Amino acid sequence: MEESGKDLDIKEPDTNVYKEIGQLNQVKFYDYSVTDMMQTKKIKNVQPSDDSYVREFEGISYFNIKGASRPELVYERSKKISLIEGRTFNADEIKKGSAVAIISDKVAKENNILVGDKVVFDRLVAHISQGGSGDTETETKAKEYPIEIIGLFDVKEVKEKKSTGNTQKDTDQKMNQTIDLYDKLNVIYLPNAYIEKTQKEMLAFSYDSFPDNFLDENEEVMDKDTVLKEFSYTSIQVTYVLNKNEDIEDFRMLGNQILKDKGLGYYKIEASSDQFDSIAGPIKGMAKISHIVLIVSVIASIFIITLVTILFLRDRKHELRDILVSWREAIQRCRTNCRGSNVSSIGSDDVIRIFW
Repeated sequence: MEESGKDLDIKEPDTNVYKEIGQLNQVKFYDYSVTDMMQTKKIKNVQPSDDSYVREFEGISYFNIKGASRPELVYERSKKISLIEGRTFNADEIKKGSAVAIISDKVAKENNILVGDKVVFDRLVAHISQGGSGDTETETKAKEYPIEIIGLFDVKEVKEKKSTGNTQKDTDQKMNQTIDLYDKLNVIYLPNAYIEKTQKEMLAFSYDSFPDNFLDENEEVMDKDTVLKEFSYTSIQVTYVLNKNEDIEDFRMLGNQILKDKGLGYYKIEASSDQFDSIAGPIKGMAKISHIVLIVSVIASIFIITLVTILFLRDRKHELRDILVSWREAIQRCRTNCRGSNVSSIGSDDVIRIFW
């Protein structure tokens, strides 16, 4: 990436930056989580009974790994999961990066795991090559990590929404709920420091096992030090909970200023409401257009009905004239027959005038 002929050095914010933002007065609670993914053969994940969402391929199960920077899990505090057995992390385990984990009760049941068990996770790395017959062949190697299970959690399922009457929309909605549920069930919670340590170990193990996975632009194997430096990457997800909604703009302004002062001005803080506004904006615009279209349609309908009525009357003017003539004659006969009596009559001119 270049600007004004100079290379830009894009760097990731470190944990100290996240902590400094977390100390702002507007913040009620915050946590940052190091994220990763694990492939394993020994531990089975959970999937829907109808196989509508598959997280396993050729005997390899996939798990999401999420870290914790404090004993209390932010996902438990936000009511997305609930601890049903065992305990959460303690401060010493968080600081040292101990090999302790919290898994879902469904995964524990699938693998006959109890709280207090030490489970060996075989973390896989893979190499894909072209076979002699032209088919791709996958070779895997595993590095084992013994981890103590200290707690079990349950996912708070989202209630199924009422049918919209649209079959495709209902199917997509149900599928999204299924994906969200099983993504949460197949999460392993570990201390952040433990995840950061094992990420570096797994990168080195991957290089030692399959160096051909790391080729430069000349299709030559890169040296290990370069790989460990250039391919080392830590994905961090940070969640800040504010004291009140009115603090959003102040928090955004002060947080962005901290990022700018740290030379990280290319990062911006976004609120969850920003995503809502980005979606709601076009919808509100469509609603306004629909309202205008409705008004125009009503006016056009009135105009068309009036025009049709005028055309109808114009085409029937001769018939109307004959009716009026017949009416006039009938009134004349009535006046002649009623002459000399006390019955009053209405003049034909009055009838015509009233009719028109």
